[in-house]
Amino acid sequence: MAKKTKRKPIHLSEERIGVRLPRTLLRQVDVLAAETLCPRSYAIRRLIMRGLEQKESINA
Repeated sequence: MAKKTKRKPIHLSEERIGVRLPRTLLRQVDVLAAETLCPRSYAIRRLIMRGLEQKESINA
C-alpha cells in the first residue's frame, strides 16, 4: 500500500498572496496596503523597492 505523505499546511500569507512571508513582514505589507488603499501585491513591491533604495543609500 502506498504511504500517504502528509501535506504541509498552507501558510497564512501563502493562501492570500501566493508567497510565504514572515508574520512581521506580512503585517507591514497589510499596513502599507491599508494606508495606500492598494492590493497587497503592490504593497509588497513598494516595500521591496523601499528596501532596495535604503540599501543603495547605505552603500553609496
